[in-house]
Amino acid sequence: MRQERVYVTSGNAFAICDAQGDIVVDPHDPIGYFSFDTRFLSHWVLKVDGERLNSLSRDDMSYFETRFFLVPGAASHYVDADVSLIRHRSLDEAFNERLIVLNHSAQPAEFTIRVDVGSDFADTAEIQQPRPRRVSVVADSARRQLRLRYARERFVRQTIVTSTAPVEVDEGGLTYRIRIEPEGEWVTDLHVATLIEG
Repeated sequence: MRQERVYVTSGNAFAICDAQGDIVVDPHDPIGYFSFDTRFLSHWVLKVDGERLNSLSRDDMSYFETRFFLVPGAASHYVDADVSLIRHRSLDEAFNERLIVLNHSAQPAEFTIRVDVGSDFADTAEIQQPRPRRVSVVADSARRQLRLRYARERFVRQTIVTSTAPVEVDEGGLTYRIRIEPEGEWVTDLHVATLIEG
């Protein structure tokens, strides 16, 4: 059975993801963040304490903006969820995502929030069978930045992910170790810029 897809567009850029807002490559379905005929994000997966999320609902605010309302765990846990997330995605000159984590319990809570990030820099003409590319990755926790780069002679494509909140950055993504007070919230903004040369 084919999964539901969510589309956000702006000018020459568009993003296609699943109902939770995640981007996971599917060889039978074009999915990812694309700009000027290149896929700049082929992997963008949000987890809480190592668990992927389930969708409660979605608010398609406009063609360039949507919000996902999410909880960790199985569908039966929705009613008793101590934590929920709002994933607010928009496209303009870049891919922007605000993450809001809500603690619904009467106790302080600690969570590990992880965003796995990857890019295959596939051309839109080869989405069904992208050829392997050697992608270099630079993780910089001090600058709160993850940079993915593909270069072939003078042809260069880059994906640059930055965070407004302090974050541990590694070659596979970003990890936040957070503490939220009772009935409190935690927020960060993620900004994905693309660079095209050649």
